[in-house]
Amino acid sequence: MRLSEALHASVIAGVAVVCLLCSCTAFLTGSLPPGIERDGSELHAKVLAAASPEARFAMLSWYQEQAGGRRISAALAELIQKEQNAAALELYRKWAQQLAKDGYPLVEFTADGVLKFNPALLGKRENWDENSELLRNVRQAIDEPIRITIPLEECDDDAYWKHSTPNAWAAFEAYASRKKTLVVPDPPQLTRLDLLRELDQIKSLVDLRHLVMDSLAEAARLKASDAGLKALELLEETRKGLPAGISFDTIGDKRTLNALESAYAELPESIAKRQLDSFAKALDDESRRLEESHKVFDAHALSVLGSVEGDFSIFLHSHGADKRFAAAWIQLKDQLEAVVSQCAAMRIICWRKQFKDLVDHQEYWDAAEFYRSCILLLQDTSKQELDLYRDTIAENSGVERISNALYDDYSAMLPRVYDEYMKLADEAANITNRHGLVVALCVMLQKMTELAGDKPLPPKVIEWRPKTEALFMKSSQMLEETYLIRTISIGDMSSTTPGIGLTYSRDLENEMRDFLNRFGLAKQVRIVENGGSLSPFGYVVYGGVVANFDGQESATRQAMRTLRRKGQVKRRPNPDYQPEAQPPQPKKFLSPILFYQDILEQVIHVTELERLAHIRVFFNLRAPGTTALIEVNEFYSKKFIQEESHPFNDIRITESQIGYDASELDSTPDVEPVLVYDRVWTPGEMLDWARKDSLRLAALKLLYEVNQYPQYLAQKAERHSLAGEIADAVEQWGACYTLCASLNLETDLVTTLKADPPPATSSYDSCVENLRQQRQSCQELKKSVPARMIAQVNELLRRQRAAATQPTKN
Repeated sequence: MRLSEALHASVIAGVAVVCLLCSCTAFLTGSLPPGIERDGSELHAKVLAAASPEARFAMLSWYQEQAGGRRISAALAELIQKEQNAAALELYRKWAQQLAKDGYPLVEFTADGVLKFNPALLGKRENWDENSELLRNVRQAIDEPIRITIPLEECDDDAYWKHSTPNAWAAFEAYASRKKTLVVPDPPQLTRLDLLRELDQIKSLVDLRHLVMDSLAEAARLKASDAGLKALELLEETRKGLPAGISFDTIGDKRTLNALESAYAELPESIAKRQLDSFAKALDDESRRLEESHKVFDAHALSVLGSVEGDFSIFLHSHGADKRFAAAWIQLKDQLEAVVSQCAAMRIICWRKQFKDLVDHQEYWDAAEFYRSCILLLQDTSKQELDLYRDTIAENSGVERISNALYDDYSAMLPRVYDEYMKLADEAANITNRHGLVVALCVMLQKMTELAGDKPLPPKVIEWRPKTEALFMKSSQMLEETYLIRTISIGDMSSTTPGIGLTYSRDLENEMRDFLNRFGLAKQVRIVENGGSLSPFGYVVYGGVVANFDGQESATRQAMRTLRRKGQVKRRPNPDYQPEAQPPQPKKFLSPILFYQDILEQVIHVTELERLAHIRVFFNLRAPGTTALIEVNEFYSKKFIQEESHPFNDIRITESQIGYDASELDSTPDVEPVLVYDRVWTPGEMLDWARKDSLRLAALKLLYEVNQYPQYLAQKAERHSLAGEIADAVEQWGACYTLCASLNLETDLVTTLKADPPPATSSYDSCVENLRQQRQSCQELKKSVPARMIAQVNELLRRQRAAATQPTKN
């Protein structure tokens, strides 16, 4: 397009806009709104009244927009406002009537034109989806403003436009095409925010009611599927989630909250009763099965009982302290105690049968151990599977009932055991000389009797006990004399220096006597002179040699050290003193006295003398079950210090400190050093010290071999057992038990070996550590000996019973 053509087109468009504005202004000038006529000086809307409220509201809205800020008469403005309000009120009524129809039964439109809610009718509608959709639709309708579609066809009537300008209809058509719909202002009757707030409250109640109803339905399902505890927790959580003072009366529901409280209150008792019924049924079924099969007990019955006890205990443990079940336990007290009593009765039957089977097979010790394990199990509070017998909810606790029933059988067994075991013990003590067996049988009877605790013993057992104790003491003494009394014989040792070996041997005997007394072994182990009678299980030291016994070697080292110290403060006349001098002149002119202090340096000559000794002793040891070579090879060193300092030759003045006032110098002189001057031991003193120290080490090594005897007896018993020599194994275990019972292994080893000063040998600490480990092994052996001895006795008795039942050959 050429520039002239573009300019021409823009001019034409500008002229058209101006013409349109002029036409709009022209048709408004002197014109009336659609449907309003003037009768003389009065205005009326008779024609407009025939139109629908939508048409009236649309045409008047158009007129008000087109008029803009143009001034019109007050009468016309009043009439327009009146007609506009009337049309809006009619539109509100039509909208409200339709809302009441669509929102039935929730919404009601009263005769005086007020919208209100009737939420009580919602309680009769059980369908949650319908209620939810109704609330959602009503809220959406109230939340949105009232709108109308401009009825253009209805407004196309010349009666409305005859007093308007010719262009008015065209302008209205353009207005309708542009607007499409119009928002009707809310009348005073429509309190939209209050309605929405009230509707939200109704919806909240409806939602809560739906939540409660769903919880009740889910709880009923859980209860039916044997998940009552989950149902209870669900209802409890629902109750906690409800606001305080909540009521569904507003929505016409007075049953749901009551149903929630009733269900919550009834569930604990229902849960407990259902569980108790289940436990009782399981026990009844098993008891009936046992009766039909003519059995008192079998493995299946014990399994069922254990399962019921465990589940019941867990149930009581988890619900016993639960406050929600407090009322239920009161109501179900009789049934609860009945189930506990039923479990206890079945437990008694099972344990009695097991106990009786052991007694019938003469397995008395195993029966006693079974009884002990049962009592410990009942008393062990950590075993929660038996809490039903200990729980305080059931007053008739089953622990005492079961233990008393078991003790009836146990006390009935004891006289039978005493009768049989004492006959065996008497025969072993007086005929076969099996005193180890006697000790083992007496120990078994003693331990079986101790299991009775504070319960009364059968008269026959009380009668037998003094005899048992006397027989035990006699056989223990015989075992001590046979196996435990041991001797130590230390043969004369040889040496290149005459008399040294013999002296060392006797000194070793004395050192060993001291150790045996300290450790309480003097009654069992005694030192015999060379050539004296030896025990079959004695210790013999032979072939001993004092190979080195020398204390002559010595070494001398010279050194010196220097010491500085202050001397005394002295005074002399001041040569610089000037009597006529006055302050502030220096002190050297003012003080008539001059103070001075010498700093002395003293040389101390140190002589270090070291005495050396070497002792090497070795000897052979023959001990029960072993031979060993024991050696002590130790070097001993002791140092002596001697210091000297000449009072003139070794002291010199290094400097003098001068002052014109005594306070300028240290008035306290240093103390003259005290010189060390040790007395040097003679070679004889060195040898005597080294001899005593080496004797203690040799005695400790010998003591270690003596303390191995309990382990020797235990190993010997094990060898007999492996070889099938059970009777001999019992004898060795009886001796080992007697020996271990007499040992005091609780005292502190370091305290027992206390020496002042402690030995200076380099291997002393390792010797003490070996002894400590040995004592720990003996302590463990002492704890295990009774069980190992009794196991061998049981095996011996089984073999004797088996041999007695074997048919004799003709």
